[in-house]
Amino acid sequence: MSFANEVKKELATLEVDKCCLRAELHQIIRLSAQIVLEAKNLKLTITTTSLKIARRILFLLKTIYNVNVVIYKKMRDNLDKKSIYGLIIEEKALEILKDLRLIDEKYNLINILNTEFLEKDCCKAAIVRASFLMKGSVNDPTKNNYHLEITFNDELEAEQI
Repeated sequence: MSFANEVKKELATLEVDKCCLRAELHQIIRLSAQIVLEAKNLKLTITTTSLKIARRILFLLKTIYNVNVVIYKKMRDNLDKKSIYGLIIEEKALEILKDLRLIDEKYNLINILNTEFLEKDCCKAAIVRASFLMKGSVNDPTKNNYHLEITFNDELEAEQI
């Protein structure tokens, strides 16, 4: 297992305050969820290559919203053949987006961090943790070229972190 995967495994099992759970889920959905409208039904799909991260997302959804989640596993098509774990949320998807301040009253997506999740240091840490879990990598500090990297979709996302 790579050093980055070991760090992610440890972060995915942290116990945190209830306020931080919402902040973490807010960032996970904001960075990594696909929002699909099918036949007037809204659904969220989140994918990851880590079973531990998939379990963390499931824990967050169950703890905060007590929602049913469809979980699937498939193999990637590229050469490494790693598994992809997906979580599909159909039940309460719109309610979750509204509660996490990811959609406004006119159903427009909100693409900025909600300041509610930046009021406490513990919640700020949850935002950074979620960013790393979903889009980050880190090298072993005992090796050369040690660095932490988080890849964002655009400059605005990076500036917010």
